[in-house]
Amino acid sequence: MPNTVLVVDDHRGVRKLVRHLLEPFGLTVREAASGQEAVEEYDRHGGSIGVVVSDFSMPGMNGLETLAALRKMNPHVRAFLFTAEGDLSADSALPAAERVFRKPDELGELVEAVTTAALTADGPRPRGRPTVAGWRRVRRVAARRSGRWEGPCGRGGCPA
Repeated sequence: MPNTVLVVDDHRGVRKLVRHLLEPFGLTVREAASGQEAVEEYDRHGGSIGVVVSDFSMPGMNGLETLAALRKMNPHVRAFLFTAEGDLSADSALPAAERVFRKPDELGELVEAVTTAALTADGPRPRGRPTVAGWRRVRRVAARRSGRWEGPCGRGGCPA
């Protein structure tokens, strides 16, 4: 089933957060803690993985090297990079990644792009379908994590 997403990041909390954001849309999420682990996971389960999301900055193989290795295994795999690094430009990431996202600011956009890519991949549809409420939840969780969430009453809070 190509609606499986491989999330590659050396920080366990980031992998769990991305899993938490993607699973409500019916996507299966596999995790890898390093580039080498991602290559091994893709070698074992590549037929079911339709989308790869990789952190750019990791010990050992960085995100570009990881995506390049995965592209050798399958040149058509959908791949995205996300990074906290301010100096990585989208031009330097191409052709390895379709798009580069900044974390945590663009986490909602990352989830939207990954979900869309997984849903348009060949093969059976995932268990659930994204809803407007689901997209709002993704954006709300991402905004909270990035410190940009204003809540129902704005940044100042609700009046007493």
